[in-house]
Amino acid sequence: MWLLAALALLTAAGAGSAQLPDYFPLQEGNQWIHRPVDAAGEPLRVEISRTGYFAGQGYVLISGLPDGAAWLRLSQEGTLYRFDPETQREEVWLDFGAPIGEPFPTAVTPCNRAAVIESREAAWKGPIGEFTNALVVRYLPSICADAGLEKEVYLPWVGLVERTVTTIAGPRRYQLVYARLGGVTYVSAPELSVALALDRYRYPRTTPPAVLEARLTLRNHHLDPFTLEFTSSQRFDFEIRDERGALLWRWSDGKAFLTVMGTEEIAHGEKNYAVSVPLADKSGAPWPAGRYTLRAWITNSAPPRFEATAGFEISR
Repeated sequence: MWLLAALALLTAAGAGSAQLPDYFPLQEGNQWIHRPVDAAGEPLRVEISRTGYFAGQGYVLISGLPDGAAWLRLSQEGTLYRFDPETQREEVWLDFGAPIGEPFPTAVTPCNRAAVIESREAAWKGPIGEFTNALVVRYLPSICADAGLEKEVYLPWVGLVERTVTTIAGPRRYQLVYARLGGVTYVSAPELSVALALDRYRYPRTTPPAVLEARLTLRNHHLDPFTLEFTSSQRFDFEIRDERGALLWRWSDGKAFLTVMGTEEIAHGEKNYAVSVPLADKSGAPWPAGRYTLRAWITNSAPPRFEATAGFEISR
């Protein structure tokens, strides 16, 4: 719900000015994942990987779309341009500011030469929620047989949320299930995830030893609550192994747990389990330089199992 509220505030703020909302956030590091809706298939994993400058203009490199990577920039008027480094020319990718119903040229795919904006206030419902401020792009008939685009749907400050493509088997729809925007905003469909975070990738070999900070996160995003069962009072565990697989440290070693049955409800939100680990043996001597693996898991007694691993290094 926080996402819907934030988008509502941004939309209201945008409505009070003449400038169009940002329908395609182009910050480096932004990512979008779109999954097919009506049939099995690979998801689209779209990412902005880096920036570049051509003819005095700044562009970002977007990859993951079927027609290949492209250098894009968005003008203040809402026109999205694509730059071709070989021809040193740019062309209109999409014109978000075009009058509704008036065709404009498009270079999103070679199979479609023109498109029109059908609406900027369309209702749209998908895995990430329901909205009433979607921009709908309808592509004019494809010049390719069994290929091309039919329709795209964009949300302000989120980007592409739905795409319908032409295939030999008929139209195929993709809808947004995850986005990472600006490094701080996450948009996600209902899902359950487990993640392991470290405070750094490389630790110095020092005396006193460096300390690794780790966090295991079990996140329930919009799913119904569920219950985990345990056979003791222990709820999680961590361990570190060296390159050969030898166990060097386990969080639960030397700890006492009550041997009682227990349950824990995982409601909407997340559960976090954190540890601090001095990177040294029992005598206090720092571990040797090398590569190590940290594994963490929830100690529930019945499937499904929730665990994650992460690698790190100790430098010389």
